[in-house]
Amino acid sequence: MILAMVVLVWLLCSVLSTSITLGYFQEEYKEIAKSTYRTDLGTAWFMGLTYGPFALVLSFFLSGFIQHGLANPFSLKYKERS
Repeated sequence: MILAMVVLVWLLCSVLSTSITLGYFQEEYKEIAKSTYRTDLGTAWFMGLTYGPFALVLSFFLSGFIQHGLANPFSLKYKERS
């Protein structure tokens, strides 16, 4: 039961971290956002899944406390952000 909870928390933190990181990449580097979307998505997922809760804390602080917002980490196609 404890292992299931740890896995669930790890995955939740991974998704949130990925969303924050992807939002940061796409807003901070708007000029190249469309051409590097898939790379940014892969990097964000790798960081989120590998480091879980640690990635959430790290992405929270490095993104300037989520000043760029959240991005959809489940979309494989680039979508212009408003």
